[in-house]
Amino acid sequence: MNKICYIILLGLLPIQSMLAQDEHRGLIDGNSFFVNKDYDKAAAEYEKIIQVNKNSVKGQYNLGNARYEKQEYEKAVENYKAAIASASDDNTKAKAFHNLGNAFVKKEKYEDAVNAYKSSLRLNPADLDTKHNLAQTLRMIQKNQPPPPPQDNKENKEENNPPPPEEETPKDELDRMMDMMDNEDKKTQEKKQNPPSRKRKPEKDW
Repeated sequence: MNKICYIILLGLLPIQSMLAQDEHRGLIDGNSFFVNKDYDKAAAEYEKIIQVNKNSVKGQYNLGNARYEKQEYEKAVENYKAAIASASDDNTKAKAFHNLGNAFVKKEKYEDAVNAYKSSLRLNPADLDTKHNLAQTLRMIQKNQPPPPPQDNKENKEENNPPPPEEETPKDELDRMMDMMDNEDKKTQEKKQNPPSRKRKPEKDW
């Protein structure tokens, strides 16, 4: 449930400015600290990048990951949102939405987490980890729903609790979505056991 998409690896594009050089150097140092689980020092390096360029997608994304590991979930949420706002490619946005959903789960903001996971799946429908996390979060929402109020008698029931409208209730919607996610999981497991010969497995780890 808590698996996040980790640090963005450095690209191989040529360095063309002092700003790019500083970001490149900061990512190298920050990633080294992150891999060694020194999240305080990693966050410090990523913060230097943000101070120079607050729109750095890699800086914001990686700082969010470092803060997530430090259990600073509120700050991580802000970094992931900033990365999403600045990202230009769907793959990066999908991963940032995935991690944003995880941070919302840690904050017990399950409805926000569901929306984040859905946004991730719109950009990358093949992401199995995000599908799993969405299904788990929907189950949490259903589990935490308050029980119905007790009914004293039939008269009070009819007077105080009119029958629900014909449209789908929130609980019905949750049940339907959970069934859909369970079916997706079953299909996914079947595909794993009998993978098509030419279909490439989607990459998840960065």
